[in-house]
Amino acid sequence: MIADPYNPQTLNKYSYVGNNPVNYTDLTGESWFSSVVGAVGSAISSAWNSVVSGIAGAAQRLGNWLQQNVWTPLASAIASIPSMISNLIDQVSDAIISAGLRLVAWSKVALFDTGQFFSKAWEDVKAVAGFVWASVGVMGIDMILTGLAYLTGSEVEYIDGAIVIRGGLIGNGLTTSKNGEGTGITLGNAIFLHDDADAATLYHEFQHIKQYRSWGLAFVPVYAGRYLIEVTKYYFTKHVWWDHFGYCNEWFENQAYKAEAKAYPQESGSLGCTY
Repeated sequence: MIADPYNPQTLNKYSYVGNNPVNYTDLTGESWFSSVVGAVGSAISSAWNSVVSGIAGAAQRLGNWLQQNVWTPLASAIASIPSMISNLIDQVSDAIISAGLRLVAWSKVALFDTGQFFSKAWEDVKAVAGFVWASVGVMGIDMILTGLAYLTGSEVEYIDGAIVIRGGLIGNGLTTSKNGEGTGITLGNAIFLHDDADAATLYHEFQHIKQYRSWGLAFVPVYAGRYLIEVTKYYFTKHVWWDHFGYCNEWFENQAYKAEAKAYPQESGSLGCTY
């Protein structure tokens, strides 16, 4: 049997291991190739076993790492989910209740404050509108006379939304005084008082301020018309052009004297008008 026809060393069947007994051993005395294959196979097997062992060790270490760093924390996290949800629900509920209570409290304050704000704003708007409307009713004469009164030494005050001018050239010049009882006259937003005018007279004139602010442009012509009617009526009944009761019965004066008599029952009755 020739082991390798292409290798001349194998043609001599009496040669031992290809004439290389130092490196090879042929136990059967027939082939040195088998020993080579066996050695290679052993080396490959050893290397493979090392690889498999290394892979197995790495897999074990990976498994241990995953168990320690992934699966155990994950399992713990999953186990804590119900508790976390419960705590979250409690916190959300508390937050909703707290927010609801704050909203209710805020709503009460906001509604109350807003109501007060708009109520005050509406009162301010009405006051400004009434002031302008009353001044328009006398073509701004009240403002002109107020400026003159200030320049000529009259006492000028702003009381309850009205301009009150007392004494001086303008105050005393537009009014009269008899037996220490001063009179007053109102034009638009300005009340002109004699130095001797008392609180009842001032109150009476404040009623005319309200009338001016309600009637505006119509106040003067209506007042004049009603006054002319009363004077004419007394002329035909008593044959005099002017009478205290003709003045007192003019509708605007009538309302003012009634209010004065109710507020100052002991002091009212100027010009003989009593109620």
